[in-house]
Amino acid sequence: MKYSVMIIASLLLSACTTSFGGPPRNAAVNPSVEVTRFHEADLLGSIGKGPIAIVAVDDTQKGSAAYRAFELSLSRELAQLGYDVVTDVKQAGQTARLAYRIIDPATDKDPFVSAGGPTGAFGRSVGVGLNIPFGGPRRDVLTYRLDVRLSDAVSQTAIWEGRAIQQAQTGTRGTDPEIFAPILTRALFNGFPGTSGETIATP
Repeated sequence: MKYSVMIIASLLLSACTTSFGGPPRNAAVNPSVEVTRFHEADLLGSIGKGPIAIVAVDDTQKGSAAYRAFELSLSRELAQLGYDVVTDVKQAGQTARLAYRIIDPATDKDPFVSAGGPTGAFGRSVGVGLNIPFGGPRRDVLTYRLDVRLSDAVSQTAIWEGRAIQQAQTGTRGTDPEIFAPILTRALFNGFPGTSGETIATP
C-alpha cells in the first residue's frame, strides 16, 4: 500500500512538471510564422527564369552566421523556382535583396519596436512597419524577421517581395540560425507567390 502511494505521488509530480515546467527547450514560443507578400501580377511571368544574384541590403550583415544561413536557404528556394543562382550581380538578370533583423526586447529601448524592413515594398507595402509589443514579463523572447525582394537587375523594378516573422525563446534551439533561417525562408516561399497583400500564419 505504501509503495503504491509513492508511485502515485511520483506520477502526480511528473504530471505537474510536464504541465507547468514551461515550453520544451527546443521549441519556439510561437511555432507559426507570420508571412506577408506583395507582387505585381503582370510581372510574375518573369519569375524563375534566368540567372539571379542574392544581394545583401546591409553589407555589414554578410559576415554573420545568420546571413550565411539565410543566404543558403534562399538559394535553395530560388533554385526550386527555376532560377540559376549566381554570385556575380553583373551576370544576373534579376536580384534577390536579402535582409534580416533579430529584435531583442532585453536591449531594445522602445517596448513597441517597429520591425519595418529595409527592402521597401512597391512604395508602401513591406517596410511600412509591424509594431510588435515587447512589454510585460517576456523579456526572454527574440523576434526574427526575414525580408526578400525580387527585382529586375537593371531597372530595379520590384517583381515580388515579402517578409516572414517568428518568435523564439532565448536558450532554445529556435535561436540557432541553422534552425530559424530555413524555417522562415521556407515559410516565405511556401505557396509562392501567395496572395498579394495578405498576411497569413503558417505552421
